[in-house]
Amino acid sequence: MNPLQIFRAGSHIASDGQAMTFTEADLAATAAAYNPTRHEAPIVIGHPTTDAPAYGWIAELTASQGALEAMPSQIDPQFAELVKAGRYKKISASFFLPDSSTNPTPGVYALRHVGFLGAAPPAVKGLRSPQFAADDAGTVTVDFSDADDLVNVSLWRRLREFLIAQFDLATADKVAPEMDLQTLTQLALEEPDESCDDPMMPDSAIPQDPTYAEKSLMIPNFEAEKAALDQRAARLAEREAELAAEKAAHARAADADFTDALIQQGRLLPRDQPGLLEVMTAVKDCAPVSFADEGAVVERTPRQWLETFLKRLPVQVDYQEHSAADSTPEPTVADFTTPPGYQVDPQQLKLHHQAQVLAAQKNIDYLVALRELTARAL
Repeated sequence: MNPLQIFRAGSHIASDGQAMTFTEADLAATAAAYNPTRHEAPIVIGHPTTDAPAYGWIAELTASQGALEAMPSQIDPQFAELVKAGRYKKISASFFLPDSSTNPTPGVYALRHVGFLGAAPPAVKGLRSPQFAADDAGTVTVDFSDADDLVNVSLWRRLREFLIAQFDLATADKVAPEMDLQTLTQLALEEPDESCDDPMMPDSAIPQDPTYAEKSLMIPNFEAEKAALDQRAARLAEREAELAAEKAAHARAADADFTDALIQQGRLLPRDQPGLLEVMTAVKDCAPVSFADEGAVVERTPRQWLETFLKRLPVQVDYQEHSAADSTPEPTVADFTTPPGYQVDPQQLKLHHQAQVLAAQKNIDYLVALRELTARAL
């Protein structure tokens, strides 16, 4: 019989998810302590609990170059044919813990059984493929995996334990959730489907695992998350700019309505509207000021004071309809102060008021309106 390579030294993840480390000294002690008279480890299919049939037995254990090898005996012929046909290409070992009450050799890891695996992945990847053969059957084929992903699992496990010790369980769950570690362990233990590596194989021929979504490990992609956050921040900034522009447009329209009303009332000349709109926009966000008003101290924003002031302006232009007789009323009092000893010519005063009205109606300069009225009188 050819010996079976059933285990090797290193850090491994047990079936219950526990991380364990086996040294070469541990394997040497296991091999030295193995005694079939105390406990003869059976060769079984999978990892059964009890009452499962044995398809052979382990006669001897040896440790060499960090690997544990077992010499099989009494192999069932039909089982040997199944192994030869590739139905059970992987093996996995089960051990009694050193302090277990059922350990036949307390103090060391004792071999419990050797399980031959079909679809289930072994706990230790990279072991030599098993092959039963007669003494004259020649050599065996040695197949090792390209990499041991369990090292990666061990690193994540130690990181989680560090975060729990330094911070708390909530922080560890955010960085390295226990569910993700279990999934990563399961993925690390799975054997790749070599048929999927064939570039000529169509997608429809690739076996689909319906539980793949449940096994997927969500490892944070910080670069992708940062890009998504930056994109979201850019969209928010763009939307805020749009809302600010809409708000400014509404405020401008309200100011235009306010100044249009002042023009209709004759309190504001049309030519003064553009400048007034700019002033109203400029003082919109100014801080409040305090001042005395009829013996009391009041506080107003510059915008509030400006609106109140504009509403109290006297009427400069009367846009109401009048009959021909009173279209230009006779002024009785001049709107300016005359020096002592001088009088105002009533005709010139009337012409002055007519020029003011015409300038306001046509939104032209006072002197232009005066020249037009003078030209009409000629």
